[in-house]
Amino acid sequence: MINIKTSVDNIIKLTSLELDIFNPQFSPNGKQIAFSAGDDVLSCDVYTINTDGTGLRRLTHEQQPSYVSCYSPDGIRIACTHNPINDDDNYFDIFSMWIDGSNIQRLTYTGGVNPDYSPDGNMIVFGKWVDRDMQIFRMNPDGNSVLQLTSIEPKNPSKCMWHSTRYPVFSPDGEWIYYLSCQHSDKDLDEIYRMRPDGSEAARLTHSEGSAGRPIVSPDNRFVAFSSSLYDQENRIMKSSIHIANSDGSDQRQIDCSGFGNMITSFSPDGEWIVLSSSRDRKTDQIIHNWDIYAIRADGSELRRLTDNTALDTSPVFSPDGSTIAFVSDRDGCRDLYLMPFKHDVRKRE
Repeated sequence: MINIKTSVDNIIKLTSLELDIFNPQFSPNGKQIAFSAGDDVLSCDVYTINTDGTGLRRLTHEQQPSYVSCYSPDGIRIACTHNPINDDDNYFDIFSMWIDGSNIQRLTYTGGVNPDYSPDGNMIVFGKWVDRDMQIFRMNPDGNSVLQLTSIEPKNPSKCMWHSTRYPVFSPDGEWIYYLSCQHSDKDLDEIYRMRPDGSEAARLTHSEGSAGRPIVSPDNRFVAFSSSLYDQENRIMKSSIHIANSDGSDQRQIDCSGFGNMITSFSPDGEWIVLSSSRDRKTDQIIHNWDIYAIRADGSELRRLTDNTALDTSPVFSPDGSTIAFVSDRDGCRDLYLMPFKHDVRKRE
């Protein structure tokens, strides 16, 4: 039985930009947050703000969208994807810049999305379209030494809408790259795979009834967590559950099933908690527009509801020290950035 507790105190509104904010990311030292903001998701620029609310800075001034992906491990640079306006091929490419917006470097010229730095900062893994399929590549942080890691064709191309592989992410120790793929699915269902940074030892980790969401790996490299979604034709609703497995895919177990949407985004630094947004306790019939922030223990024993309103609260992420959660909410109209404290007791893991 999951023990549900509610805690909605001391929420701080960090921005009032009259723009919609997407994908907040803490800097490695926890003192700054980078995010994308614009009139809509197709007209974003990159911004940063200090966690005390000072130092708001717009880093890009483009007519085409720019999306924050991640900080470099040393906190010096921010990697983002951008669609250059003077390109005829309409590719999104990967750029990096210093955290003040200067020294912008274009890292790819023939497409690139979803970059993620290796923990030592010596590599970037990313997705790129090759013909009609998305494949995974790696490169040096300056854009050199590009290496294609996957050459996968989906089992059923007509039903695999996301085309093979996507969302690569390094494990915290840098030994593995985790990613989604529908390569073995007869339907449009993703499963989680992992491989070494040189592309070797690729293996399927999950065998879910539904379609797996983007994986997150625990800070100690022991576990991988993900959501699994399956459309219920009879009730016309997307059912979603949260799962965790050992990092090699063994001992997969379901730790929560709300029946509604769940989007997990981040482990706490101690690996005890997973933060997520969910529409499980929505106050309206509009599932898309009524999500709240929750935290669930990694063993599924306790669920905490952290926000409680009729707004769209999404994109939660733990600070590096685990004391704060940043998230996005449209409770005041636009999608602004908020902070809230997170307090928890630490249990000794078996």
